[in-house]
Amino acid sequence: MDNSADMIVLIDRATMRFVDVNETACKLLGYSREELLRMGPQDVLPVGREELERSYDELIAHPGGGADVFVTGMKSHYVCKDGSLLPFESTRHVLRSEDTTLIAAISRDIRARLAIEEKVSYLAQFDALTGLPNRNLFQDRLTQAMALAKRNNWPMAVLFIDLDRFKLVNDTLGHAAGDKLLKEAAERLRKLCSRERHRGAAGRRRIRRDPLRARQARRRGVGGAENHRRFQAGLSIWRGRKPTSPRASGSPCIRPTATTPKRSS
Repeated sequence: MDNSADMIVLIDRATMRFVDVNETACKLLGYSREELLRMGPQDVLPVGREELERSYDELIAHPGGGADVFVTGMKSHYVCKDGSLLPFESTRHVLRSEDTTLIAAISRDIRARLAIEEKVSYLAQFDALTGLPNRNLFQDRLTQAMALAKRNNWPMAVLFIDLDRFKLVNDTLGHAAGDKLLKEAAERLRKLCSRERHRGAAGRRRIRRDPLRARQARRRGVGGAENHRRFQAGLSIWRGRKPTSPRASGSPCIRPTATTPKRSS
């Protein structure tokens, strides 16, 4: 058992104690073999002894019977000696020998897999560079907001912002500089769009002042050089049952406004 990369523990159903554990289980749980052999599964799992006993009895009473009964795909987490949680996926076996019934649990550490799944889930909704919602998430939230506005006859506005000549930054200063510019622009948008800064007239005054503050801020530069970028902004407004656009009732229409100078640091 000690050569296995998975955690393996043998549990005596009668005493609810570990009768053997492998080296991997000791290493991942943080206990010595002697400590674990004085413990039971209820000491390292987030469930009580009674619930475990019922689970093991159901496993033992499996109609497949015979020498071994296999149950796979169980997911939970161990509570390690230092209090940390260790997620795992487990296969449980029922072993019978004369009057003794043992539960053999083979558990695999799935922390790395869960981290990958979490990252994939994040990248499905957010941009990896800026951390802003991507097109899929934006479309989903826009659809929800439009439905809510229509149902309650609330006014709604959509603001479109486009950085002018962004390709020039990549071509002249390199993609690293372009990435830095995008992250800086995203951070400023994130600050402007924070919920607390949009409450009341004070929030609206701050939004109007922030571009000026940005232009007066210390020039840190992009790619080792000072960089000036303009942006174009378009605004689409829906005022309940009377849309501002004559094209289609309730259909957003982006209308660019005059360009506004913007310095990016």
